[in-house]
Amino acid sequence: MLTVERAKEIVADLLTKLTRPVSPLFFPPSASAIRWCDGKEGIEIGPAAHNPFDFEPPSRKVIVGDEDDFRFFAEHQIQICGAAAIPDIIGEADELPIASGSLDYVLTSHVFEHLCNPMKALAEWHRVLRPGGIIYTIVPLRNAHPPDASRPISRLDEIVEAADGGWSTADCPPQEEHGGPRGHRFVYTVDLFFQIVSFLGFDNFAVEEVLDRDDKVGNGFAVVLSTKDCESVRSKTKLFWALGKK
Repeated sequence: MLTVERAKEIVADLLTKLTRPVSPLFFPPSASAIRWCDGKEGIEIGPAAHNPFDFEPPSRKVIVGDEDDFRFFAEHQIQICGAAAIPDIIGEADELPIASGSLDYVLTSHVFEHLCNPMKALAEWHRVLRPGGIIYTIVPLRNAHPPDASRPISRLDEIVEAADGGWSTADCPPQEEHGGPRGHRFVYTVDLFFQIVSFLGFDNFAVEEVLDRDDKVGNGFAVVLSTKDCESVRSKTKLFWALGKK
């Protein structure tokens, strides 16, 4: 199990072994993300050193607890920009070691497509956010990752099946044909994303902004949701269901 200290050791070791790029690549800031998240308390799940979100105060960085995965992605970051993101928190996107109602925002960029149970993740992000808290997510367009271009767009029933089966990041069914555990689990469009939100209930979420092309890397769409403290028993039940609770 990865720890913060172990992550620091891995990055320090990689920096002594890998050749750093002559011209490091860093993607520019996102004016949209700054508008929604700057000056607030929140987390970024799955951060990358070459794709920083420069907020003040800085986001706390959440990275999954698999050491091999961390090493793989740290190597990739160092090869691009000469650095790797160091976590503040070890946890899964759909099972965060964070108190309920304690954050102003949850941010992800090019992470949602890797999740094997995106409904559970959205419900978990709703759990840790204060009412009115922001979910800011950037999801790659279908042609952003060449292997995805020939894949069919995923369907809502596949997403529902993952939630109904109680899938989690830690015990996801194998999918070797799409890059294994580090590959893209589902292929999204803006429409599919909102089908998922609609299924979980617009009583629980409000749509604040949609960018058909994000203003960060520019190869994804961006969606900004705010959370509602819903009084509807039916809508609350959907969130509990997605979290695997009765």
